[in-house]
Amino acid sequence: MAKKKKADDSALDGVFAKLISEQNRAVPGSATTGTEMFSTVRMWIPTSSVIMDTILSNKETGGWPVGRTIELYGEESIGKSTLTFAAMAQTQQMGGLAIYYDVEQAGSQEMMKANGVDLSRLIISNCTSVEEIFSTLETTLTTIINTKELRGKPIFVCMDSLAQMSTDAEIDSDYEHNMNIDLKKAKQMGKCLRKITPFLNKANACLIIINQLRDKPGVTYGDPTCVDPYTTKVNLKVSDEIYEKYFQE
Repeated sequence: MAKKKKADDSALDGVFAKLISEQNRAVPGSATTGTEMFSTVRMWIPTSSVIMDTILSNKETGGWPVGRTIELYGEESIGKSTLTFAAMAQTQQMGGLAIYYDVEQAGSQEMMKANGVDLSRLIISNCTSVEEIFSTLETTLTTIINTKELRGKPIFVCMDSLAQMSTDAEIDSDYEHNMNIDLKKAKQMGKCLRKITPFLNKANACLIIINQLRDKPGVTYGDPTCVDPYTTKVNLKVSDEIYEKYFQE
């Protein structure tokens, strides 16, 4: 009985390997086993804060997860950009590459240096439209994926900020308000984020999109602030064990 069961398992393993091989022939790199899931976070980029690392990764060592898109939002001048500068420096120290999309044209060299960023090894882009930003990012990540020297190294990408991004249609239009053009930004962001996700995973890249809070006009009761609803959000939860160890008084 045991021999028959072993033979059945061996035959099943052969079918299993054949199915994965067939799918990879149809779409290269599209199939693997459950022990090597594509969604598994293989690397973390430290934030320079142990408490912040713990909150983000839910373990004692961690930080920003590679292969993920994160929205970092809040009120103005509370340190959102500075937090990403620290991550850029950590990425460079790990032998990786940092890319900064200065959409607002307000990046501070002094703050970057203060956080330990090597400006000579930092890629700065002044693209402002959603289409330009994600088109250049896809090209850059494709090159990184095919570069042997960067395999296994973290890539940190920051877009600063979403609220300042435009679309090609918005740039080509006049100054008057057009709701149809406004809606195109939301549609384009959704499309671009879905398209760029596989590239982030393959390149070990973490994409952080900085956003800002806005006041909602006409609100009498409740919180009058809101976030531009153009990106996916990561819900972070600290386990009871980590909470008791680090945060409970």
